[in-house]
Amino acid sequence: MKMLIVYYSYSGITAKIAKTLAENRRGADLFEVRDVERPSVFKAYTAGCAAALKWKCWPVEALPPNMEQYDLITIMAPVWAGKPAPEINNVFEALPAGKKIEVLMVSTSGKSSCEQHIKEMLSKKGCVLVRFRNVREKLAKQLDG
Repeated sequence: MKMLIVYYSYSGITAKIAKTLAENRRGADLFEVRDVERPSVFKAYTAGCAAALKWKCWPVEALPPNMEQYDLITIMAPVWAGKPAPEINNVFEALPAGKKIEVLMVSTSGKSSCEQHIKEMLSKKGCVLVRFRNVREKLAKQLDG
């Protein structure tokens, strides 16, 4: 099974978890979604949270190429205001139809309020949400030692 892990990480915590997951899933490809212009902390916590609440996209450098060649696509993002960071919404929009999708949301609390919306959004694209998990940030800290 060909796997792709796509992630956006503002603070580095989601990146650490994504890299560990890729190592554990030997053979999985890893793609980092990067901001065209990295927002300041203030902008991320104000405008970023407002954009996340409205499921808006923020400009990114590139999206993963050839997503249609993967059997499973794992999407990972930090939770901003209970929703995915706006940068990762570009990936949801670009998904090819018929894909199996796993979503991991990373937050301090280990909670988000977006599972149902993501499930419906993927269904409209002809994709299937095979797993949705909320992951606590402290997992990344445990990976250090």
